[in-house]
Amino acid sequence: MRLPRIIPRFSLRTLVVFLLLVTSGVGLWWHWEAWYRCCSMEAGQGYVRSIEFGQDASQLIVEHGPLGDPTGSPVPTVQWTISKKVFDVSRCVQVSSSAPVDHVLSGEELAGFQEAPAVVSPNGLVTVIYHTTWALGLADVRTHEVLCVLGDAHGKTLVHPPCAFSEDGRTLAVAAVLMQEHLEDAVIHVFRRRRPEWWWGVFWLWEFWLTAAFAAIFVWSVVRDRRRLARTG
Repeated sequence: MRLPRIIPRFSLRTLVVFLLLVTSGVGLWWHWEAWYRCCSMEAGQGYVRSIEFGQDASQLIVEHGPLGDPTGSPVPTVQWTISKKVFDVSRCVQVSSSAPVDHVLSGEELAGFQEAPAVVSPNGLVTVIYHTTWALGLADVRTHEVLCVLGDAHGKTLVHPPCAFSEDGRTLAVAAVLMQEHLEDAVIHVFRRRRPEWWWGVFWLWEFWLTAAFAAIFVWSVVRDRRRLARTG
């Protein structure tokens, strides 16, 4: 009596193609998100007033400093000691810093700083919005649909308004506050764009086409193996 075969028989070709399909599928899953965080840079205690990119996306200019306690009555004011710092995004390090300068903000100016600004990508298709307390979202300008979320998945940083796109729109710098032992340290998160944010943006990934090709070859190889086994028994 011939026992049924538990493990189906396939050729070595099919096995190799299957392993390549799994590998490319994992790569596609890993690079699926439209934006990824490439680095985070600590600016020191305080808040970020403004962010802008230099002549290219490798240089980031940040105005940052600690906020003092509110003083004055009936209209309170706040002293903000600000210094300009330059960061090298490619190396994720601070390269220079200017001498601090004191600025006095009224309550209205401080409230205006805490409001989320309307930051639109250079191509005019995507705008930055608040998604949650811990993250910003990128939304379609026309439909206002949230396309992706940028932030700290572990809730370690509190995102606040200042953010900026690079000139080519492929890099986004976001200011945040690192909440640690009741201290507020400014952090700059830098995100890079892999593909368009919409669902069809996955077609821009070479991993997608590689996975599709290996999937087609795998199906062809399995069908050919079954036909050969049917002839040979």
